[in-house]
Amino acid sequence: MRQIGYRIVNSRLQSMARRIDPPFIYAGWGTAYVFRIGRTTNLLVVSRDGEWRKGLVAAATVLRRALAKGFTRAEVDEQLAKLRAGHESSVVGADTPFNSLLVSDVLYSDDIAPTTPAAALAWFKAFAPTVTPAKVLAAMKAEAVPLNAPLIRFQGRRAPQGGSQALRAAWAEGEGAVE
Repeated sequence: MRQIGYRIVNSRLQSMARRIDPPFIYAGWGTAYVFRIGRTTNLLVVSRDGEWRKGLVAAATVLRRALAKGFTRAEVDEQLAKLRAGHESSVVGADTPFNSLLVSDVLYSDDIAPTTPAAALAWFKAFAPTVTPAKVLAAMKAEAVPLNAPLIRFQGRRAPQGGSQALRAAWAEGEGAVE
């Protein structure tokens, strides 16, 4: 369920990046495990040169709104449809798997035994009706590391005018824009 939440937030961010005058070129949010001993939650924002502030504020706002207000049934259904299509596609191609997929299943399974595409689809069909926007939000919040006092790292041609204080101020502005 948490992955559905991450996918929705990232879909919202992608929609902003596709606008005519987007606040950023790319933004993505997710949580990853680090060597089985810790986890990190990251918001990555790539903006045009000199437009870091607009990008950071916009991305932080999207994230904060998602965490505060959750998701719509339509957003959850869209992600479930995409996941279902992926499983169905895997079933169709089960007789001719790519070697890279087999290697990926073995190397990156996180102690989960690989299964057949048909079994995964059957599991998904049983699981999908239990998914609600509230459960998705709760699962995502339970996994994500709170970004209350995040480590903010800037990488670009020129350091932001105002330095780390300007970065923190932009983050705080996005954090406060929940409406």
